[in-house]
Amino acid sequence: MNEILRRRRALMGAAQPKTVFSTNTSAYQFGSIAIAGHASQGMCAVGTNLYYAAISKDATQQYLYKLDLLTNAQALISTHSAANENDLGHANSMTYNPNTGYLYIVVMDGTGKIAEVDPADGTLISYKNITKPDGTNHNATNIAFDRKRN
Repeated sequence: MNEILRRRRALMGAAQPKTVFSTNTSAYQFGSIAIAGHASQGMCAVGTNLYYAAISKDATQQYLYKLDLLTNAQALISTHSAANENDLGHANSMTYNPNTGYLYIVVMDGTGKIAEVDPADGTLISYKNITKPDGTNHNATNIAFDRKRN
């Protein structure tokens, strides 16, 4: 057993994460639940939890899920849609900011909009924009947390 795996087992105890992601032709599989007719999008890990977004085939609905990597327990946290003005758009990428305690999800709607979401219940806190040095919005496709720049 390599040193990294030995340390990980020592920190986590006997419980080990189960298979997290697999695909087949009809559904995406996270944990024990297949999401038929949906496409998985942005995801990020926070401690032993994996948060991930899925969108409907017609991209009108977005779903935010939480998967416990140790127990494989999965929960739907929230459902979003443009009709309810809590749109996560394409939900292309996601990151977590430990300083705010929020998830940040790239909406990818052409305006540079980033959704700030509470991971506890999926509440949309606000939208933020990524702006370029010239002041115009940048249509981001991916996002990551940078501890130095917050």
